[in-house]
Amino acid sequence: MTASRSTSIPDIATALNRLLATVKWLEDGRIVDFDNNVHLAEAISVVRGQATPHTYIQKIRQGTIRDPRASVIWAIGQVLSERACVDITPDYFYVPATRVRIDRALDLELDSLSLGHRGRPPV
Repeated sequence: MTASRSTSIPDIATALNRLLATVKWLEDGRIVDFDNNVHLAEAISVVRGQATPHTYIQKIRQGTIRDPRASVIWAIGQVLSERACVDITPDYFYVPATRVRIDRALDLELDSLSLGHRGRPPV
């Protein structure tokens, strides 16, 4: 019996969805994130200098585009790194050890952000 590749290297959709669930930041006293594919696609388009349709991001997240353009993967990392405690390199999507290291840092940052924000009145 051989090991399945999908168990040793998670797919890009899973990786991107994980990032979008954990990369959050404070804005005007509220915890915010990229709440939809449109906002993420707009930010990626600015970084790439080329339009990136939100439907392309949606297809990556759904797993229907399994091998997205390298420029999109790079831009996703750049956009999210601007708001995270760690640089999110393209390796995050392909190298399990990199993913583990970055996920740990993001989890700690999210815990800290959540704990620091807890108890404050809603804005």
